[in-house]
Amino acid sequence: MFTAKDIQLIDTDYFSIIDQNESTITLLSNNSGLYWNILSKGIDNIENIIIYRMPYFGSESYLHGYAINLEQAFVFIHNYDQFQSHKITS
Repeated sequence: MFTAKDIQLIDTDYFSIIDQNESTITLLSNNSGLYWNILSKGIDNIENIIIYRMPYFGSESYLHGYAINLEQAFVFIHNYDQFQSHKITS
């Protein structure tokens, strides 16, 4: 489950927080314009994070990957944004 401490980890210059609750955070990447749903599934006291990507808000979401914590999820999103920006300029 996400805590207030977890929410404070969000770089609000990079992300806009669209929605949040104990188990889900929806973010807009201000860099790529993509929306991200981050779900927390606690299993045996281990936080399992599932990352979904949406091209626009309310669209079908696509499984992007898994992370062991919220910080790792942000790294995956930053890396994807960087990949997308290189793909567009190439």
